[in-house]
Amino acid sequence: MSSGNETVIKPQELKTQIEEYIKNYKARFIRNQYANNIIIALSILLTVLIAITGTSLAFKDVKNPWSAPLGLTASAWLGLISTAMVSIQRLYNVQEKIAFYPSYIVKAEELLEDFDAIKNEADLEAVRKQFRQMRADEALKRPIERSNP
Repeated sequence: MSSGNETVIKPQELKTQIEEYIKNYKARFIRNQYANNIIIALSILLTVLIAITGTSLAFKDVKNPWSAPLGLTASAWLGLISTAMVSIQRLYNVQEKIAFYPSYIVKAEELLEDFDAIKNEADLEAVRKQFRQMRADEALKRPIERSNP
């Protein structure tokens, strides 16, 4: 029996919550995957541009007084931007989050499979308990942004 103050989640509401959990975590995974891929691609591009500006003969033309300072300045700025991007990637734990989300997506999908096998109130309570435990574990283990990179 439940008291009047206690909120009991109905079976369909629990199923909806689990489905929303999966949907939200898939979106987070995809967002972090795209962010990581963009940062890696831009870092590679910037590294190539640093090499080009630092070693290109066009930037070492002695007849052009602006070439040497321009090549050094461009390399320095490109290096600074590349370092900032890698620092952002580390600060926000992008790669750790990419590795983290799939396991909880699979756990939630397994709960949905268990949900379909519910035959009585005890089965429902077991799924409810597993979902609560999964959310509690996830809250404790989720990679968070670092305050000191």
